[in-house]
Amino acid sequence: MYLTCITKESKILICLAGRTRVYKGIEQIDAKLEFVEFEEGCAQDISFEIRQGQTVVIEKLVTLYSNRERGILNPQFGSITEMKRYHLDRFYSLFTSHQLRWKSIWRRANVEIEFDRTPHKESDSADIIENKHVEAEAEKPPSMAHFHSELTRNFNNGDTCVDLPFILRYNIFQLVQSINFNTVGLDASLPARGLHGESYRGHIFWDEIFVSNVMLTKLPEAVRSMLLYRYNRLGAARDIAQEMGMRGACYPWQSGSSGREETSRIHFNSISKEWYPDLSWHQRHVNIAIFYNFWAYHCIAGDKKFTLQYGLEVMLEIAKFWSDMCLFNQSTGRYEIHHVMGPDEFHEKYPDADAKDAGLRNNAYTNIMVAWLLDKALRLLEDLPETRRAEICSLLQLDEETTKKWKHVTEKMTVVFHQDLVISQFEGYDQLKELDWDKYRAKYGNIGRIDLILRSENDCSDNYKLAKQADTVMIFYLLTHDDFLGTLKKNGICLFFGIDSQDHSILLREVYSWIHAQFCGVFVCVVSFCERRSMGSLQTIRGI
Repeated sequence: MYLTCITKESKILICLAGRTRVYKGIEQIDAKLEFVEFEEGCAQDISFEIRQGQTVVIEKLVTLYSNRERGILNPQFGSITEMKRYHLDRFYSLFTSHQLRWKSIWRRANVEIEFDRTPHKESDSADIIENKHVEAEAEKPPSMAHFHSELTRNFNNGDTCVDLPFILRYNIFQLVQSINFNTVGLDASLPARGLHGESYRGHIFWDEIFVSNVMLTKLPEAVRSMLLYRYNRLGAARDIAQEMGMRGACYPWQSGSSGREETSRIHFNSISKEWYPDLSWHQRHVNIAIFYNFWAYHCIAGDKKFTLQYGLEVMLEIAKFWSDMCLFNQSTGRYEIHHVMGPDEFHEKYPDADAKDAGLRNNAYTNIMVAWLLDKALRLLEDLPETRRAEICSLLQLDEETTKKWKHVTEKMTVVFHQDLVISQFEGYDQLKELDWDKYRAKYGNIGRIDLILRSENDCSDNYKLAKQADTVMIFYLLTHDDFLGTLKKNGICLFFGIDSQDHSILLREVYSWIHAQFCGVFVCVVSFCERRSMGSLQTIRGI
């Protein structure tokens, strides 16, 4: 029995072939299989005789092919041929093959944890236990020392130890289900929440940036395929930039098969049951993530041929776009970027601003990362052989004036500070109101979607100092200390103080865990990651 169908918009042809058999023990028994067809599909009615106390096993084998598969004549031929290939196999033989494949995946992807049950000793300095997981630092701020003390105590009490391996393997499983040997060579990337979050409709956001470096050490071929997904949609990204009046390429916040912007212009508030404008398509920082992923592949995989054939064009086109987005402020003598959102989706525009004037000025993450990527783009050009450099500059219409501006931007980018010399998330952030957190926690309990709660009360998260995703701290997540300090130094900035943020997005938790790894050690990173993820991925059924 087989069923062939076609998707409504993308016209993808899909065929499923099914085989059903009935067994008593190891013997197949005769069963009456009656084909049933109805408007939206087909089925089988199965009839057979069985006595009380007997055990019967019904096995159903299904093959699925689409016209995007490789090495087939058509989906119907592919699914039926595959079914014939395995028509004599029982479930347990196929399952054994399945287990062997997963064993190979786990051999590459698994993380083993060895626990140290050394009793934690309280001390005034709250020093960390020295073991192979982490090296104790000589001095720590009181808040960090307290943080270490609490995590270590929980770890050695045994509560965390039970969950650590499971939580880590659970998250690794979610990742390798979406990126594995089977995705190599496919025109596909990593959807938000992998293959499991229907609320994102399978769209591609910027999630590759959270997994690319990990997968480069496990399965670089899969990362290469994700990068080719972006290269194949470079034309659509150029169209978006042109519509904005910019040169180069601007990838959409939400990408689908065509590469066009798929972000909805309205969003449903599940609390107030009302629709309101969705301005999240202003998250142009997705282009920073794409540049970063190509650059990381270039540096880590060392695949120079891939960079010359694919990556170079994408990275330089993104650099052209961001260069055009940089506006020179005559009064300050520095470049600024307006009308963009940072990664923090709780701030789409300024308070009382019209939706047509959405976006923010001088988001710190965007500005610093743009200065960084323009510097890397210049390095790419400098490292090219002279003939190839001339070719790519001619192809992409890169003239000397453009590259001079790139260099100038790397030296004169605006970075906004608060009065206490803390980098501001964006210009004007310090003028926002403080939220009464205790009030809303007491009233609503779970305030993870405080933006929806505020809108239901005719208020808006744009008015307050709060955050959904990691924003400014993303800089530490992506850049090494040398890259970060070097970027600031070129702009004449020589000091930085970190800021904190409210923990509302699951993606934010990976960022904070990595920050903990850099400043506190791997042990705290793992425990922090698991404590943050355990109440996130394991219990969240809808993406936020």
